[in-house]
Amino acid sequence: MSAVVENIKTLSASDLDRPAIRCGDTVLGYHDLWQSIEKLSRRLNAGSGVVIATDIINPVAWIVADLCLIQCQSISIPLPPFFSPAQKSHALKSAGAAWLLTDQTNNVCDESQIDVGQGLVLIAQQQNHVSHHAGTAKITYTSGTTGTPKGVCLSQSAMETVTWSLLDTLGNDVARRFGGVLPLPVLLENIGGLYAAMLAGGCYYARPPIPSTGFAATATFLFDNAITSCILVPELLQGLLQQLENQPRSLPDMKYIAVGGSKVSPALLERAVKLDLPVYQGYGLSESASVSCLNRPGENRIGSVGKPLPHIKISCSWEGEILLKDPMFLGYTDDDPSPRLYATGDLGHLDKDGYLIITGRKKNVLINSFGRNISPEWPESQLLAEPAIDQVLVVGDARPFLAALIVSTENDRVINQTIEKTNETLPDYAQIQGWKRVSAFTIANNMLTGTGRPKRDVITKRYLSLTETIFNTEITMEPFFNRLERETLPEREAFMQIPLLGDALLGNISKETYMAYLVQAYHHVKHTTPLLMSCGSRLPSSKEWLREAVAEYIEEELGHQEWILSDITHCGGDGETIRHSTPNPATEMMVAYAYDSIARKNPVSFFGMVYVLEGTSINLATPCAEAIGKTLGLSNNCFSYLSSHGSLDLEHMDFFEKLMNRITDAEDQEAIIYMAKRMFGLFGAVFQSLPHNHGLTNAA
Repeated sequence: MSAVVENIKTLSASDLDRPAIRCGDTVLGYHDLWQSIEKLSRRLNAGSGVVIATDIINPVAWIVADLCLIQCQSISIPLPPFFSPAQKSHALKSAGAAWLLTDQTNNVCDESQIDVGQGLVLIAQQQNHVSHHAGTAKITYTSGTTGTPKGVCLSQSAMETVTWSLLDTLGNDVARRFGGVLPLPVLLENIGGLYAAMLAGGCYYARPPIPSTGFAATATFLFDNAITSCILVPELLQGLLQQLENQPRSLPDMKYIAVGGSKVSPALLERAVKLDLPVYQGYGLSESASVSCLNRPGENRIGSVGKPLPHIKISCSWEGEILLKDPMFLGYTDDDPSPRLYATGDLGHLDKDGYLIITGRKKNVLINSFGRNISPEWPESQLLAEPAIDQVLVVGDARPFLAALIVSTENDRVINQTIEKTNETLPDYAQIQGWKRVSAFTIANNMLTGTGRPKRDVITKRYLSLTETIFNTEITMEPFFNRLERETLPEREAFMQIPLLGDALLGNISKETYMAYLVQAYHHVKHTTPLLMSCGSRLPSSKEWLREAVAEYIEEELGHQEWILSDITHCGGDGETIRHSTPNPATEMMVAYAYDSIARKNPVSFFGMVYVLEGTSINLATPCAEAIGKTLGLSNNCFSYLSSHGSLDLEHMDFFEKLMNRITDAEDQEAIIYMAKRMFGLFGAVFQSLPHNHGLTNAA
C-alpha cells in the first residue's frame, strides 16, 4: 500500500474529525475520505495493472477516484481539462486505456457504462492492449509540445519520494491548509498539493467545480480559507499580485507559495517581496515527477530556481544542458525505459552555492505563462497549410497566449479568417490570439538558413517591439535601439533587395565586381576615423560619456583602410594606385553627406551611419567572403577586410546597442533615425554603382 493511502487509513481510525478535503460546503474528514475510497474500490472492482483514465470535473470525486486507483494498484491516466477532444483520444489510445471513469455522461446511458456511485460512471474503451513499464501507477500527459504528447510513466513510490522530499525540505506545517488553485490532473498540483497535504495530515482545499472566474476570486479563495500554501504558474501569480496591490488585503496565514511551470520574471518576484508574500520559484518536469529544485525560506535566490531537492542529483553537460541522474520516471508509453542520465532540453548551470540557473531551451519549445508546453512548429504547420499564409513564425514564450508574425499578400480580413479556421483545429492554449504582418524572411536579410528554415532568434529579436504591441505588455519606455530597428525596417528591407547583394551571398559575382567593391570600400572606410574625430570634437560637454565611446571606436577603426588595399594587392590589383584614385560619385556623396550632417545638423546623427555600416557587415561580410572566395578560387588573404568585419562588427553591434539605449534626448534620437534612413539609400547607391552582370559569374 502507498504511504499516502496508508496515512489516510491511519488517520481515519485515530482522528475521526480531522478534515481532509474541503470544497465549498462539502467537507470530508479522514474517516469519511477513507470510507469513500473503500466504497468506490468495491464498486470498481479493478484489479492490479488495469488501465483506467479519469476525466472528472468535480474535484472531490476526482480526489476519491485518484486515491481509489492507488488503493486498487491500477494504472491511472488523469486527463487534463485543457486537453482538446483529439488529445484526450490520443492519450486513451496511446496508453491503452481499458476504462474511462468520468462524471461527464450527458445523462446518456448504454450497456458500455457502469454506474459506480458518487456521480461517476465507468465507460469501457475499445483500445488495443499496450504493455507498460513494470511498476507504472500513473501515466501523466503534459499539455504536449505538439498535438500528440507523450505519456510519462511514473511509479507510486517515485511520486511519493518527491512528496516526502518536499515535506522534509519545507516542513509539514506548510501543508496544513493547502489551497488547490491549479487543476488536479496537473502532476505538480497532484503531487505537491494533494499528496503533500495527505501525507502531512493536512487539509486540501479544492475549489468548486465551476468556481468564480478571475484573479479576484483566487485572492478571495486563499484569504477566506486561511490557506497556508499553494502552487501557482506565473500568470496566476501576476494576477494575484495585482489584486493584492489594488486592494488593502494581505494573506497573513500564507507560509509558502510555489511558482513554476514557465519562466518567472525577477520583477514579478520582487513585487511579491514588497507585499511580504512568501513566493518561491521552483523547477521540475513530468519526467522528474514534477519537482526537482526549489527555493525555500532561508535559501532563496531570485533569478534561480533554487537548489536540488534531497532525492535528486543534477549536473550540466559541456553544452550547458541540464541533466538529471536517475530520473524518477520509468519511461514513456510504448517506449524504452528511461535513461540513467536524462537530458532535459533546458539550458543552465549550477552556481557556486548550488542554485540552479535556467538560461533557456535547447529546442524551440515555448512554455506559456500558464505552464503549457507548445512546439511553435505545431500551429505554424497548421497555418502554412492554408494558401493565404506564405510564411509564419509563432511566438509566446512566457506569455499568456500565442501570437504570429505573418508574411502574406492577402488582406487582413482573409488572414483573420484563416487564423480563425486554424484555431478551430487547436486546443485553446495553442491557438493564435494576435498577429502582425512582417516582410518576407529571406537568406539575404539573414532570417532564413541556407535550407530555408526560419532563424527564430534573429526574427524574434528583429521584431521584438512589434510583438510587444501584440501582447500589450506594459513598457515604461521602448529601448531606443529597438525603435531604431523598427523605424528603419522599410529602408533596410529595400537595401537588402539590391540584386548584387543577393548574388554576392551566393558567390555569383565576378572578380571585377569584387575588386570594384574593394575600391569603393577603401574610399569610404578611409574617412571612418576622420568622421569619428569630427563627431567627437563637436559633442557638447554634457555628452562626455558619448565622446569616450567615440574614442573607443577610433582606436578600433584606425588603419582598416590599409587592410582593403592589402586585399586589392592580393587579388592582383595595384593598392598604391587605388590610394590616389577618385571614388565613384555615389561613394563621394555618401561620405559628403555624413560630414555635412555632423557639421551642420547634429554630430550625434553620425551613429545612424554606424548602424547601417556595421549592421550590414554583420549580415553580409562573412557569408559573402566565404561564397565569393569559393566561387572565384581566391585565397583567404584576399578577404582580410570582409572576414574580420563579420565577427568584429558583431561585437561592435552589441556595444552599439547598449550605447544607443543610453540616448534619451528626443532630438538626438530623431537625428540618428533620419541619418540611418538616408544612409541605407546612399550606401545602396554605392553598390548599384558597381559593375555587375546579374546572374553571370566570371570566375578567375
